[in-house]
Order: sequence, then structure tokens, then C-alpha cells
Amino acid sequence: MRQTIRRFLPRLMMFVTCVAGVALAAILSVSEIRPARPSPRPAPRAQKPPPSVTPPSALKAAAVTAMEQDCQTCDRLDEYCALCSYFDAIEIAPNDDENEIAPRSFKNLSAHPIYVDLGVGEAIDNRVVIRLRGAAPHYEFKIEQQYETSLTVSNEGPHLDLSDWKHYRSEWREIRKLGDGEFLTLRLSEADSNRFPPVTMREVYREVLKRGGEEWAKLIGEAKTIHDAPLYVGVSKVSLRVKVKEDGDWTVIKLLEFSVPMGC
Repeated sequence: MRQTIRRFLPRLMMFVTCVAGVALAAILSVSEIRPARPSPRPAPRAQKPPPSVTPPSALKAAAVTAMEQDCQTCDRLDEYCALCSYFDAIEIAPNDDENEIAPRSFKNLSAHPIYVDLGVGEAIDNRVVIRLRGAAPHYEFKIEQQYETSLTVSNEGPHLDLSDWKHYRSEWREIRKLGDGEFLTLRLSEADSNRFPPVTMREVYREVLKRGGEEWAKLIGEAKTIHDAPLYVGVSKVSLRVKVKEDGDWTVIKLLEFSVPMGC
């Protein structure tokens, strides 16, 4: 019996060792294929908002506007210099010693209007020469003039201009042609400068009160009409429009607006 046990004991030990090895390998393999527990993700960083980007179309439109407003030289092949086929520049000069306007030359030849703030003592409505420099001889040009009046309150120097209120606006009148591409503005009379639409003194008082406050409103307390001191009506803007005749029709190709200072 003992011999039998001794004979099979080594085999039993080998069998047990083998089974234990297989079991251990199985355990290890299961632990290897088990998915690892995910580690916590770090909190997302606060992202800065993306910088505002102007769409290409807007950039192009802005560039076109800038080129149209800043066309300072006449290039007849430049599509933005819309008036180069008609003339090279618009010049303004005094006609005689009575005119104190400073000479000006405008080479902005796009179709955009030209806005000019005149200085104290300058006047565009007092027989000033307008020249279309380099005017094409095969075109016929004319210039028309319009003026606008406004109401102001004077306080012995300081003044309150109601330039954003009511106005008298004249009709367009053709000015005199001196020669090829040269014109002379109209002289406005005192009666022209005093024109103003009908208003009541109550309307004037309310507007002055709104614009300047009680101190300015008190100044006009004794005025009976808009022509009584310290109220004053005067020319506040003069406009010129250049026209060209093509195919029998007159077309406006350029507008110039001159703001006239009302105080002194």
C-alpha cells in the first residue's frame, strides 16, 4: 500500500501544481483584459471668445468706400474715380477783392458729395469762380446753386445755431457760365438771406429751450418776430451741383455742400 502511495504521490503533486498554474494564469489574464477605471478628466479651461472677424464682403465694401472717398488723382482707368472722364478737378477761387474765400482744389473725383466747412468771413454765394479743371471739350456742363437759411440766437458773441431745426431752402438756380469749364456763383441779397418758413414765437421758444436751456430761452423773451434781436436769420448752407448733358439729358454728376458759419 505504501509503495503504491509513494508511486502515485509525485504524479499527484505534478497534477496539483499544473492545476494551480492554470488557475493562476486564468486569474491574471482576466485582470489584464478588465478595463481600467477611467481617471477623472481635468476641468476644461475657460476659452477666450474668438476675436471678431470682419466678413470678407464687409472688408471689400469698406475698401471700396475708402477708395471712392480718397480718389485724389485722376486715373481714367480707375473704376472708382467716376468723374475722370469728365474733368480732372474742381477749383474754387475768389472773383475779386471783395471775396475773402480761400482758394480750394478738389481732386476727389468719385461720385460722392464734397462737404466743406467754410471759415468765418468766407462766402460761396458771393460771385465766386468755379472751375472744372481739364473739362472734356466734347461734354456740355452746367452748375446749379441752392441755398438754405437757419435761425440763430446771438448773445453778444456766443450764439446758439438752430441748424438742425427748420430751414428755408431755395430752388436750384443755374449760375452764369464764364467760359469753357468756368462758372460764377450767384450773389444773394439780404432779402434772400432773411427768408424763413412761417413759425410761431412759441415754437421758437420751445426749440431754444430744448437746445440751449433756460438762459438762452430768456434772451428771446421780448422778441416779437424771428427778425427781432437777439434772433437772426441767415444763410447756413450753400449747395452746388454739377450737371453734364449726355444723349440730350442733364444728369447730376457731383454735389458740393458748403456749411456757412452763422456767428462771428
